[in-house]
Amino acid sequence: MKALVVLVALIAATVFAFYVVWMNRESEKIITAVVPISVAALIGVFLSVFLFGGEPAVTARFPTVFLYRVSDLQPLAPPDRPLLNSLFEVPTLVAKHPELAKDKESGAALYHELLQKAIVDKLAFTFPHSWEVDIADFKTGIGQQLTVQPAQDATERSTKLTQAELDALLKGNSFVGTHAIPSLGLALPPRSSMTITSPHSAPSGMLGGRIAIKNPFVTLAINTDYSM
Repeated sequence: MKALVVLVALIAATVFAFYVVWMNRESEKIITAVVPISVAALIGVFLSVFLFGGEPAVTARFPTVFLYRVSDLQPLAPPDRPLLNSLFEVPTLVAKHPELAKDKESGAALYHELLQKAIVDKLAFTFPHSWEVDIADFKTGIGQQLTVQPAQDATERSTKLTQAELDALLKGNSFVGTHAIPSLGLALPPRSSMTITSPHSAPSGMLGGRIAIKNPFVTLAINTDYSM
């Protein structure tokens, strides 16, 4: 945004410079001196702002582990590990589709899909009404406590996706329609769009999933890949 403002200001200054030159066009010295300098400066600013002045991409990689029983694909949650609400969706799904538990090779693919669904649910839980929120995450005597509330200086400008729209984006994910916690939808920054590629198995191996949020200023991509 700052780069665009700077460029607009410099273009305006250049236009004004050309106007001054035009008003004094009878002076050969002004034309031969100002015009080349103005054009070179404008080209230099454009290259520095848009070609060399962009923010570098920031990438973070970290592992996520799911434990489950191979016999029936039911999740296991060790006592010292925070419980993920989305784990409750696995028994619901297996009860509707018991054939999943018979395929012992489907566990990894199933939990890969669960991971993607859990990310979307977490975003919806954190940003249900506005993308501008205050988040407090701290430890208490009984575990981890997370509170989310609208920021005091929130502009109330958001792009809102309903739960039905989120389900449509998750098309292809086995957990579409199963909700461990009620969802009020997801609020994104203004002029943002969201795309989701569900992970699935292929003859060449397990393919990764992708969640992407884009607007004119930034692209946030969350990629998930199967490890072991």
